[in-house]
Amino acid sequence: MNTKIGPNQECPCGSNRKFKKCCKSKGIPWAGLSPEGFARQQTIRGKNIMFFNHLASCLNLWDIIDNSRTPQERMSALKAAMTPEAVADIHNAIPTFWPDRDDFYRALTLECEHSNGLYVGTYEAGKVAPVLNRHSMYHDSIIFVDPLLDPRAVIDDLNPVIHPEQHLAVTLHAVLIWIELGPWIEAGIVKVIRCPSVFNDGLYEQCGLAGKRRYEQHAELQRCMEAELERTADSSALLTAKALSDPDERWLQMYKDEGLAEKWTEQEFLSGLAGMRARSPMYSPSQSEPQFLHTTTGASYEMAKHICHHTGGHIVTDSIYRIREMEIDRKEGNVVEDIWSQFSLAFQNVRLKSLDGIKLDDTLKLRQDGYLDSMRSFLRKTWRATASSEDYSSESVEDLGAELHERVREANTEWKQIDQNLLKWFGTESFIAGVTVGVVAANTSWLPMASAAAAAAINVYQSRQQRSDFVHRYPAGFFLQPIRNELR
Repeated sequence: MNTKIGPNQECPCGSNRKFKKCCKSKGIPWAGLSPEGFARQQTIRGKNIMFFNHLASCLNLWDIIDNSRTPQERMSALKAAMTPEAVADIHNAIPTFWPDRDDFYRALTLECEHSNGLYVGTYEAGKVAPVLNRHSMYHDSIIFVDPLLDPRAVIDDLNPVIHPEQHLAVTLHAVLIWIELGPWIEAGIVKVIRCPSVFNDGLYEQCGLAGKRRYEQHAELQRCMEAELERTADSSALLTAKALSDPDERWLQMYKDEGLAEKWTEQEFLSGLAGMRARSPMYSPSQSEPQFLHTTTGASYEMAKHICHHTGGHIVTDSIYRIREMEIDRKEGNVVEDIWSQFSLAFQNVRLKSLDGIKLDDTLKLRQDGYLDSMRSFLRKTWRATASSEDYSSESVEDLGAELHERVREANTEWKQIDQNLLKWFGTESFIAGVTVGVVAANTSWLPMASAAAAAAINVYQSRQQRSDFVHRYPAGFFLQPIRNELR
């Protein structure tokens, strides 16, 4: 078998670069490496792709996510595949891809050449895409901490390799997050890492104590925690999973205690419960043992600072509590941040309707066409024009939102003017889309017409050039769906 890697092939390390521009000069014997040896040469993206392929093998994912299936059929098939054997296989492989401390920090250090945001916040299936849609417009990559438990970091009684039958629900939910992140990982935008505490004895306790001291010293944080818990209680995937994992007997007792027989028969009640379990991403029908349930925000604030130190990144969060921690730490002089640290907090909370329509394909097009730097520059200038001392506050969020809204309005006005310029020459919008620039003169009798046509062609060329350069000149136009459609 020919194992030679062509210079223009993608590099085996997963950097998303050509082999000749990456690892070719290192002389790595790729074909002879063991799985662990291979992992030690991988970038984070490379490790992620290998691990995703392992997930796919354990759960037969490629068949499950087949487009011919309905969403409900996919969910049912995934739940059926989430057996104790699959759970053990998934977690058993984690040390292969992340073998030790040296390899972990080697991989993190490679990310320092990029503009990175580390996401800490809501790690729930279906809720990470909106974060990516916003923040990937100006970051090279967004780093996530793997929601899957590392078997090296937990005691035997809670270990998913030793007791996989108790980890069906949380593993199912974590895999759904991986599936959601999959296209972003392939594109090189999302990087998923392990928690550093796995490789650092005492780091978890050290970060925990620092966070606890801050919490105890600031009543504001205590009030903020209470408010955040109250705000998220009804939508918590953890609480939903706990409730659905309760046996039917407990549900039937509640059915009797609450007098629900007046509304539904016992059979109707149990049928409705079965439907809730079938739809929930946090319930596996294979579970017969009590389930170990946990939730995560990715990392504590202190742990997040540690990761950012080693990746040259900054924190991106949708958690008000984490934002308050950052503000307090900054005021006490314990953290040095760049402009993106505070901007990302404000941008996460800006209400701008057009942001909701941005998808992965739009972000990829933004990058492929070379507009990423233009967008960064635009957002940086907008933030500096609205924030006092580059601090995060509710007022800065409102000011940023208002300024972005105005910039979007200006971009929309300019785009309409370009269309109007084209309409002057050709009269219909349908013709604008297909117009080409060029003049053909068959003989001298066409010269006067050719002259007029040439004048038209020059104007058409200028207008079309304005379209192609539009996002460089008006980056806020990227927020408008019609403009993104035109630029695809």
